[in-house]
Amino acid sequence: MFKPKVKQQMKRTVRKKSLVLKSVIAILIGITVYACNDKNHPAEPETKPGENTASSKVTEADAAKIATNSILVVNSGLVHQVVLSVKTIAAQVTKCGVQQTIPVKGSNQAGAAPTYSFDLTWITKLNCASSAPTQMDLSFKGDSKYDSADLNGKNKESGKVTVTGFLPPNDPFIVTTADTVISTHIIKGNSGLVVDSKLFVKSASNILVQKGTYAIVSGVVNITLTGSTAGGQSFEYKGTITFKGNKKATLQITGGKAYEITW
Repeated sequence: MFKPKVKQQMKRTVRKKSLVLKSVIAILIGITVYACNDKNHPAEPETKPGENTASSKVTEADAAKIATNSILVVNSGLVHQVVLSVKTIAAQVTKCGVQQTIPVKGSNQAGAAPTYSFDLTWITKLNCASSAPTQMDLSFKGDSKYDSADLNGKNKESGKVTVTGFLPPNDPFIVTTADTVISTHIIKGNSGLVVDSKLFVKSASNILVQKGTYAIVSGVVNITLTGSTAGGQSFEYKGTITFKGNKKATLQITGGKAYEITW
């Protein structure tokens, strides 16, 4: 009677050990499979707002913001260069045949938005015939920066401006300009995307500026915006800016939308 009980206990012990061994093997297999799957399909890295990823791109709307802020609004952009150049002529700051260096600095009023500042150097020369001005040549370079609700930018600017149309006195000035703006932007509406860009203002001819009021009456500007994001995504946008008077213009992106601009 005693020996059968021993055999039964031994069988139970063997079964328990077998079950434990199977459980351990199953757990080890599960860990190995999970580890293999984890290597083959690693978890996506977490991205925080403001971080640049390889998939972040500069959209057409982003390009329109960069072009608008770099050229037209405060910040010593195209409008500022054109208007201030004819104001310089009207103020008779320049003298016939004499090359002059003029510092041009400015910033927003305290507490006003957007915030901006610029620090440029102008080199001007007024060409005359019989002491009457016929053409002013102007070159400029310098730095500017601004911070608006949707865009933060730091620029290095350079370019040339030519002003003609001094006579007759009631006709507008005719302004031709070619600018290059090299910038670093933070696009706040695109997760703080950091963008390095170059904005080329090409063929900006026949911009008419009314004498006395210094209002831009009309003109067409061709632009090209190229650059890349901090994540390595390159981009290029082209378009035209058409001045319509009354401090208004239309930015038309080639193959894209039109954006109305006021200043």
